[in-house]
Amino acid sequence: MQSVIVLGGGSSGLLSALMVKQAFPNFDVTVIKSDSIGIIGVGEGSTEHWKTLCQFLNIDVNDAVRHCGATMKVGIHFKDWGVPDYYHSVIDDYLETNGESFPFYQKLISDEVDMLSVTGIGFDKPSVSEAWTQNLVEPEAAQFHFNALLLNEYLLKLCAERNIVIKEDKIVGVNVEQGRIKNINGKEIHKADFFIDASGMARVLMKELGAKWNSYGDHLITNSAIAFPTEDTNEYPVYTSATGMDYGWMWNTPVQGRWGNGYVFCDKYIDFDQAQAEVEKKLGHPIKIFKKIKFDPGSLDQNWIGNCCAVGLSSGFVEPLESSAISQGLLQTWLLINLLPAWANDTKNSDASKIYNQKTNQMSQNILDFIAIHYVSPREDTEFWKYLKDNRDEWLPTTLSQNLNKWKNRLPYSFEFDPKWTLFKAENWIITLYGLGLIDIESVKEEYNLAPEGLKEYIEHTLMQNTITVSSMKRVPHKQGLEKFLRNHNG
Repeated sequence: MQSVIVLGGGSSGLLSALMVKQAFPNFDVTVIKSDSIGIIGVGEGSTEHWKTLCQFLNIDVNDAVRHCGATMKVGIHFKDWGVPDYYHSVIDDYLETNGESFPFYQKLISDEVDMLSVTGIGFDKPSVSEAWTQNLVEPEAAQFHFNALLLNEYLLKLCAERNIVIKEDKIVGVNVEQGRIKNINGKEIHKADFFIDASGMARVLMKELGAKWNSYGDHLITNSAIAFPTEDTNEYPVYTSATGMDYGWMWNTPVQGRWGNGYVFCDKYIDFDQAQAEVEKKLGHPIKIFKKIKFDPGSLDQNWIGNCCAVGLSSGFVEPLESSAISQGLLQTWLLINLLPAWANDTKNSDASKIYNQKTNQMSQNILDFIAIHYVSPREDTEFWKYLKDNRDEWLPTTLSQNLNKWKNRLPYSFEFDPKWTLFKAENWIITLYGLGLIDIESVKEEYNLAPEGLKEYIEHTLMQNTITVSSMKRVPHKQGLEKFLRNHNG
């Protein structure tokens, strides 16, 4: 095996190309992109997988902040979802397990502490460390908000520097023989040993190989969105805002110089014009819509067929909630580069595609379930929310319903989630279940009370030390710190 073609010049395609080239430096890697398709480009959020990616690709995290208009992100702030506002953020210090359980979270939830204490310091006072602004350390945050257009330019630059060929072409034909892609063609014919479909919702290659779409429309009724930018502000929070609306929810993502925003809604209840009017009423000023998007949430039944696999939006799309898009593509590509050598050595008998399909299908189910849990809300003030509340037994995914029954009287265990190929693990579920008020506090208290006294003393001491350490660090307000960092970095 010598050559790989990545079809698609968005984030997933470019990141996949960089990762494949990093893993297999002798491969000829080509990205074929079409400028006529473009990207949404109103702000894009990552999860904590971004720092791991930077380490793998030997990318300076600070360079990515500088070139991509990035702001720090420590999690997501959920507002107006029918419960007290809550946060989703994971603190590494709290992930220590006692067997397969999470005693730190047991302790915090037993004490019924506020969400800031569960998710860590930072949401209420957006700041960065003084040392980071002086380029002395990496940013504390493992997640970021990116200007999607600048991120795309940065990734294209990295591809060029690493001898990845970039070709501009719009593919109009896919030549398939015996279940494999022989070549693809547009202005010219493109050949390779292996293909990665990163063509987004068009799924140009996978649909020609016979992959079928599994719609999640019975479980998630949001299917439309408007995306729009808004002006810069005096300060940036260190989180993405996810605000419940009358017929869905709105995201607000700060990037350097402006905000990227959108309203995800169900078109059964409102159209694009009504969505815009609702946003303008909420914000108190007019907006200019950048894009109108219609989508069918779902995933492919097979993400690897023959000599082609799908990553990112080509493999599936649920909705923007929880910023899963970039990280899903990263996990898929990491899995791919682990499996490619075995497939290349025995393309007829290798079980690589079977493993890839199994793992990526599990990944998609995990994302579906985690997105769906957010809609288990007591809200019933509009037809949208009333439907979700009154018909929960109908739209809840079976796996989610089964898990909620298991987790009624205990927190999720770590072994219930694949440690490498699951996007949302036990800790993500614990925090979200607590925020939504779906945890039986008394049961958690009883479980924590059974922990050894020495462990309890250690947990209480660690929680106290974390508070002292964070409060004693020299901090700078978030936006001011970014501006200082950029001056120092460019100086």
